[in-house]
Amino acid sequence: MPNLRESVAAALNSSLDSDEMHERPIDRLGAFSKSKRLGTLLWRVKYDNDAKSYKPALLLLTRFFLRRGEGRKFVETICKCALDEWLMDKCKHCGGSGQVLHGQVLITCTSCNGTSIQRFTDRQRAKAMHMKIEQVEKLNKRLGLIHDFLGDIDRKVNVKTNIELERI
Repeated sequence: MPNLRESVAAALNSSLDSDEMHERPIDRLGAFSKSKRLGTLLWRVKYDNDAKSYKPALLLLTRFFLRRGEGRKFVETICKCALDEWLMDKCKHCGGSGQVLHGQVLITCTSCNGTSIQRFTDRQRAKAMHMKIEQVEKLNKRLGLIHDFLGDIDRKVNVKTNIELERI
């Protein structure tokens, strides 16, 4: 990685003029930055592997799903489980391709039924949240709501960025 002085000098000497015909990294970052904070943090964690954004994203997610009378730690545990599942959404058996090679024939993955999506069992969730399976079964609907919310935030960042870049 070049030192900060060299990086700043390179940026100062580059042209930041926009060009109708060419989309530049600075354009994408500017468009991306107009999305809501939770969305940009989620993208940084999932698509940029930025571990530093995980904790702030989890805190915002927890704050959003915290209900009156519930313990913050309890809600954070549920949100962490949902966030981790969202981050590790690719089927481990086929690597997210939906197909596996059996001999010389490509067949539909039997673990994900060709969806490419990793499904988590109540047993896996109970282990992740340090709870009994019975407790997890009662939380499945709530976990589903958090999953839907994460997917919605992800789509909104994508749409907002595309609109800002005038792609749609």
